Amino acid sequence: MLLYFSLLVLTPLIIIILLSYATFTRSMGEEIKKSIQQSINYEVDKLEVYYSVLTELTNNIVNYEELWRLLEKQDSIAKDDDSAVTVNKLDISESLRILKNSRNDVMDIGLFTKSGGVFHSVLYDYNPGSIFLKESKLLQSSWYQDFNNHGLVRGIYRSSEDRMVFLSRINNPRTFTDFYGTLIYELDIKFFDQIFQENANQYQSSIYLFNEQDELIYSKGDAIASQKLQVIRSSDIAAMAKNSNKYLVVSKHSHSTNWSTYEVVPYKTMMKDANSLRNTSFLLVLVSYFAAVCVTFFLGHQVVRPLKKLMIAMRQLGSGFQGITMKVNGPVEVQEITKRFNTMELQIGRLITNVVEEQQKVREADLSALQAQIHPHFLYNTLNLIVFLARKNKVNEIQSLTGSLIEFLQNSLKTNRFVDTIANELRMIEHYVLLHQHRAEGKVSLFIEADLDLLGIHIPKFILQPLVENAIFHGIYPKDGHGSIRIVVQRIGNLCEIRVIDDGVGLNSQLIPEPHKGLGMKNVRQRFLNYFSEGNSGMDVASKPGIGTVIVLFFQITQLGQVVMKDEDRTDRG
Repeated sequence: MLLYFSLLVLTPLIIIILLSYATFTRSMGEEIKKSIQQSINYEVDKLEVYYSVLTELTNNIVNYEELWRLLEKQDSIAKDDDSAVTVNKLDISESLRILKNSRNDVMDIGLFTKSGGVFHSVLYDYNPGSIFLKESKLLQSSWYQDFNNHGLVRGIYRSSEDRMVFLSRINNPRTFTDFYGTLIYELDIKFFDQIFQENANQYQSSIYLFNEQDELIYSKGDAIASQKLQVIRSSDIAAMAKNSNKYLVVSKHSHSTNWSTYEVVPYKTMMKDANSLRNTSFLLVLVSYFAAVCVTFFLGHQVVRPLKKLMIAMRQLGSGFQGITMKVNGPVEVQEITKRFNTMELQIGRLITNVVEEQQKVREADLSALQAQIHPHFLYNTLNLIVFLARKNKVNEIQSLTGSLIEFLQNSLKTNRFVDTIANELRMIEHYVLLHQHRAEGKVSLFIEADLDLLGIHIPKFILQPLVENAIFHGIYPKDGHGSIRIVVQRIGNLCEIRVIDDGVGLNSQLIPEPHKGLGMKNVRQRFLNYFSEGNSGMDVASKPGIGTVIVLFFQITQLGQVVMKDEDRTDRG
């Protein structure tokens, strides 16, 4: 109760802290979004300025009179005058180099004329990675083909890992209308790194730049696959996820360059300050709860702790534990409750003991009655057999039979236990079948197969004799010729299985579902199921006329060979 009271007091404070955190987080998120939008607008502005610079450089080249004079001279020189062609070509390269030197980010300037001439501003030795090294492949490059196929006036493409190209179609300045060729600016990718570096470092964001053909020409980072960004409208904000990581995507399309810029910012870095506040808030909550627990523990130590022990003891008593005596220090009220509990536990224990003893006596009386029913039944059949032999004046057989009967009865009456080992039960079966062999003159044969480690297991006494008796009287005697009984004792998993198999005439199928018909079978089933644990034992009967009968007894045993039986039967082994 004290703990609940402390939590009730702290709950409003905790709610205020959490609401403040949520409000601050939303406000901070909006401010960061605005900051990212301003940053990407600034980046797009710089790209537009750079585009204008390249356009202005193109105009300077077109208006450079000395360059066009050299180009016209190149067209007028005879093709077979290699020396003059080479000298003039170097002059053209020098003119382009003069124009290039005004821009450090431009690595090379090339000119492809309509007539097939190729000129550029830098010698190969000074620009080893230049795209102009292999002019034939350059003309067949995908970006050059795309530029011409779409009839673009200006375009930008990615040519290699560290370079980009900017193409511009120019006309002859003399005629103004005739197409003359294409200017190609080889650009250093580091210049674009400088444009996007500040924002990328601030939020650990990824930058993507697409040209007018929606081709990716620049990327820094790989937070999101570039193909997924195409679904976002230009100049928009969207949220995306990848591998359980959330990202904010801000896009901006430039109408001047026709380029699209995307910036992908991880939420975890964008909300770093908010996360710090969240951690501080959670820490404050934890400290508050810890303080409440400490105060509650201090105030309730004398009451709550003793009552908790008493509650545990009541649960144990309800689960069947006995002999629980509570010793609790605390206020007078708690000690009085503990005293009453100990008195109640003692009375309940005595009552349970009395009930168990009465149930045990009833169980033993029932088992004695069932066993008393079996003995007269067995003796009746045996004495009837002796009378049968006496009529035939078989003195020797009567003497042997009487000796087997005496040994059989001595073994069954030497103890008043209700259980015996499987080994003793099988030994009594051997004497019993021997009695019938005297009567039937060897018509009955007995075969026993038993696992040695199962012979010491206890089972209800006289549980097998009625089954063998039924096999002889109802299976083998009505049969023409010799008959046999086979008893198999084996372990199957955690079950012990005892099979009584005869090759007699078999039982009528209508009798199999009614195993309680007949005194012997009824007593066997009832004693067997009363002795063993429910759900882990059973008795099955299968028979086929003309083939024989199989009776199966099975019950659960442990790995050590111990029987799993009902609690009230555990004293039967006495």
